[in-house]
Amino acid sequence: MGVISASWSHRWPGAVVPYEIAADITMDVPAAQAVLQAISEWNMKTQLQLLVHTGESDSILFTKSPSICASPVGRQGGAQIIGCPPGPGGSITPQTVMHEIGHAIGLWNEQQRRDRDKFVLVDGSVIDGKNYKMKSREEAFHFGLYDCDSIMQYPVIPGNIADRPGGCGPGMGTSVALSSGDIHVVDFYRWEPFYVLSKGAPASASWGPGRVDLFVVGTDNSVYHKWFDGNWKPSLQDINLWEQFAISAKHRPATASWGPGRLDLFAVGSDDAVYHKWFDGSWHPSPVETDSWERFAISAKHGPAAASWGPGRLDLFVVGSDDAVYHKWFQGGWYPSPVETDSWERFAISAKHGPAAASWGPGRLDLFVVGSDDAVYHKWFDGSWHPSPVETDSWERFAISAKHGPAVASWG
Repeated sequence: MGVISASWSHRWPGAVVPYEIAADITMDVPAAQAVLQAISEWNMKTQLQLLVHTGESDSILFTKSPSICASPVGRQGGAQIIGCPPGPGGSITPQTVMHEIGHAIGLWNEQQRRDRDKFVLVDGSVIDGKNYKMKSREEAFHFGLYDCDSIMQYPVIPGNIADRPGGCGPGMGTSVALSSGDIHVVDFYRWEPFYVLSKGAPASASWGPGRVDLFVVGTDNSVYHKWFDGNWKPSLQDINLWEQFAISAKHRPATASWGPGRLDLFAVGSDDAVYHKWFDGSWHPSPVETDSWERFAISAKHGPAAASWGPGRLDLFVVGSDDAVYHKWFQGGWYPSPVETDSWERFAISAKHGPAAASWGPGRLDLFVVGSDDAVYHKWFDGSWHPSPVETDSWERFAISAKHGPAVASWG
């Protein structure tokens, strides 16, 4: 689908790209029409907006060049040039200008993807050239599948690049418009990219103003952590760095805070038990070793979910192997006793997805799961659980055919 520079500084703020067209192009009607058509293609089909320069510090200047079409990759700072040689026989066409705009907004050539050898053949004489060299994970983010129809894909160039049998086919690199892949890769343009090979959805929480912590399970089943306290860390220079907590995690993590400077992290291990770490200025237990987690014995099928309804209070939920929901809470210590498999409060239900939990005030907690009939079920706590926590049907039911989820949050 596309390959985009991993450098956040290469993005144009707000996806707005100021531009000017030099007099040498405006006086050449076919060239000017080609530039305007290319600009219109990006403006009409993507969230990017190329707008006439009105004094912004960074901008693009379209002008003629003596040789090949060229553009730097991404925003460089100041005025940067997209240059193409003049006609007749020159290359100021809508397609080439679209391609160079792609570079200017941060896209590399499609044949620089790391999976390109399944689709195209790059000659050894140019394999390390600037237009063909594969981009590393540190240099570029790869989105979706390889896009033979991308405006960023070169056509066949004898001696440089050819179609691989069973690859792109004879029409590779001959597009006259943006492909669906080109359009969709720009959908990520406003998102700050954190590179990690993740296995599932992330979890996040905040323990105070200006602070947010982000966790995800990697493809190696470790839990990875970033935090923001004015800048993303562990590294201000490399957003691809994460703090790693060694564990063999089976599901997405859960995290919650019960007060300033306090954060709790939970993951289901490969043995289906729930594992726990906590932060109160430093991580406990020690964050490096695989077994340096507090362990809660249970056979967990889904989850976990965690929430806090007040200082020093933490509630933890999982779906067990029998599809019931199991509950532990911390209030000076863990209740029920944290060691034995059956030392959990049990809420009878046949849960298919979830759980999810949130609090909207001191002493209040709301719990949701998706049942086996795909409806959403709800319990709430305000000193005791409602409806009665024992029977299967003692949940509030929201009729829907839910495929995933649930998720819940409170804004007050």
